[in-house]
Amino acid sequence: MIQKVLEALRDLGFLPEESSMGYEFYYEGRSYTYHPTDDYDASILHIVLPYVIHIDDSHRAAYYGLMNEVNLSTMFVKAVENKEYIFLSAESCIMGDADLKKTLVALIFTLNFAAEQLLKMQAQIENATDDASEASA
Repeated sequence: MIQKVLEALRDLGFLPEESSMGYEFYYEGRSYTYHPTDDYDASILHIVLPYVIHIDDSHRAAYYGLMNEVNLSTMFVKAVENKEYIFLSAESCIMGDADLKKTLVALIFTLNFAAEQLLKMQAQIENATDDASEASA
């Protein structure tokens, strides 16, 4: 499965390179990682968009709210905390004659959209905090 996914990524114009987390490739200026899951289920295609947002301790509760909102509103994308960052993760099951390229494109676009939404929500949190600071001054 790993070689099929890497070949499909190359066919789509991506240049996956092996990294400590899997196979890294770029789209729209963001680093994505194909994280092979052959250890436990070869039919699962797992793409990660790491380091989307740095979690600032002063806004930690708000960031947990953002992650919860993403997790509740998207079926295939999950926002998770990894140390001080929010990562986005998407999985799909590849069965039989499924079109691997279409599935990859769908996962990448979905992760990209979720990242954009997450960054917009982050800006709202920061603007609300700035407004509150100005009002109390």
